[in-house]
Amino acid sequence: MQGPRGCVRALIIAPTRELAEQIHEAIGGLSQQTGLRSVTVYGGVNIRPQVQKLRGKAEIAVACPGRLLDHIRQGTINMSHLEVLVLDEADRMFDMGFLPDIRKILKHLPAQRQTLFFSATMPNDIWHLAHDILRNPATVQINHTMPVTTISHTLYPVEQHLKTSLLIALLHHMNMESVLVFTRTKHRAKQVAQQFCLYYLFDGKYLTVSFCTIFYGVRNTGLLSFVWVNLHTSGKNAVTIFKQSP
Repeated sequence: MQGPRGCVRALIIAPTRELAEQIHEAIGGLSQQTGLRSVTVYGGVNIRPQVQKLRGKAEIAVACPGRLLDHIRQGTINMSHLEVLVLDEADRMFDMGFLPDIRKILKHLPAQRQTLFFSATMPNDIWHLAHDILRNPATVQINHTMPVTTISHTLYPVEQHLKTSLLIALLHHMNMESVLVFTRTKHRAKQVAQQFCLYYLFDGKYLTVSFCTIFYGVRNTGLLSFVWVNLHTSGKNAVTIFKQSP
């Protein structure tokens, strides 16, 4: 960044406050010797401390779309000197319905800027957004674009309330050592694990009550929430929850 100090020169847009805080913390560690200051901007908290920090010459803003639009509408953030825009987890923002907000925000940013666009997947709407906001971009693609040959896929259309029953039935008839069950939320991961517990307790699988306490162990993976089902552990079945921090 080459522009004047004491104003917002970099904007990082993230889908959740948790990710915004993680980015803010990383910036704090990386910028210790630079004098750069960052501020987090997200909803669910009082807006006044954010306004004060923005007026306190913060140069990097890490924001969630909704609250950032609030600041733009109220005139409490000046982005006329912005040099760098980062869209992090763009596909997740699309999934959460933030794409219209992103387009509104882009209208308030200088046309001359560097834009960095990060996305784990590239659905059509994300491709269109990238095409609209990037000019002759350099593309960095990591890992496989297609599943590796050792993985097979099967789709089971099923009603929401029958998902866990179907999963238990599939595991009951498949010869597997262990299984990863990915869920969208940590609550769902816990719910699935509890249903596994009840099934194995009452299906004669010799899962002891003390073993059920493992279901509530929490480990921060930094990934999606998921349930790990170990089907062969010392003659007993065990289920462990790994879930994302709130």
